[in-house]
Amino acid sequence: MRILTCIFIICAAFGHLSAKDWRGLTPLHSTRSDVDRLLDTPTNKNNADAAVYRTETEEVLVRYSTGSCIEKWNVPRDIVLFIQVFPKKRPRLSDLKVNISKYKIVRDPEVLDYSDYEDDEDGFGLNVNTLEGLVHIFTYYPTIKEDKLRCSSP
Repeated sequence: MRILTCIFIICAAFGHLSAKDWRGLTPLHSTRSDVDRLLDTPTNKNNADAAVYRTETEEVLVRYSTGSCIEKWNVPRDIVLFIQVFPKKRPRLSDLKVNISKYKIVRDPEVLDYSDYEDDEDGFGLNVNTLEGLVHIFTYYPTIKEDKLRCSSP
């Protein structure tokens, strides 16, 4: 029974990898109140532009708009800018059945063991330890369709 519960949790957390939202939270559309309703109280209650939430299966970092164009998005205060999910049990990239050909691969020359896989069309990214093949971070961010909400350049 415990194995079935774990499988269900993993499927629920990672079942919609091509979607731009996470558990119904969508960057540039969801609010801090939406996140708090879903994830309860953040561990860092006094931070104006970011919050960390802990669940049984992951740690979640949510970055919020301050209402100014500092973050490059013309949206009101407390709108979700991006969500990063750090699973406690890191899944293998190969087990997720992700179509890697959709993704742009970004490598940091100073951090050779990790690569970022980015899909700007869906607003979804993966940070992968390339030596182990394990996903360390799932990132949900605005899609290219949301460019209309970008602040104009100074």
